[in-house]
Amino acid sequence: MASEQLINLGSHLTDGFNIQTTANPGNGKGGTCGGDSGGPLLYDSTNTIVAVNSFGLNQWCRGTDFMYRVDQAEVQAWIRATVGEAQWSLIHVVNL
Repeated sequence: MASEQLINLGSHLTDGFNIQTTANPGNGKGGTCGGDSGGPLLYDSTNTIVAVNSFGLNQWCRGTDFMYRVDQAEVQAWIRATVGEAQWSLIHVVNL
């Protein structure tokens, strides 16, 4: 699993919906690469998803990454509509 380091909780590039991280605090091990979109950003060593991988501004999968926050009302409304009420009732949302 790759390590990320938080840079910004509300990037201006996406009206504050994205968490911005540095993709390379681990000396060449980590970062967003092709095919990573939709993958989770987990809180510490837990299974708690705080964001979903969106895009990277990097070369060679090392640089700045952006993950779409799941604690935003608009995002939660989309998740709820997508998964349906039965599955939504099983989801616990933690705000950042």
